[in-house]
Amino acid sequence: MASIDASGRPRVAPVVTDFDVDSDLFRLDDVPDGPVVILVHQESEDMADLRQLSLIGSVRDGYCSVTSRVGSLAPRPSTSRAQLATIRSMAKRARANRDLIADWPRTRAS
Repeated sequence: MASIDASGRPRVAPVVTDFDVDSDLFRLDDVPDGPVVILVHQESEDMADLRQLSLIGSVRDGYCSVTSRVGSLAPRPSTSRAQLATIRSMAKRARANRDLIADWPRTRAS
């Protein structure tokens, strides 16, 4: 889960509460009020199918209100052709978004 704390800095923390990912409103303790993104992971037993769902919304008074979802937890086809299509799609998105991260500050080794 990623949120913005009172000082305006990003806060990343695991969500330790069980909740229904299909619900538009659920309790989310210990998270400050404001925008939030929750990344839900689900993997197949053989670890060959990593499914991801992003829940985007906001927290107010300990409740998360989901406004949009990106991704899916539905199982994907596991054929070689389907896996190749997924890799090509990811590469295409990476190329399209390359400019978005080009100007990110670089961290210096201390």
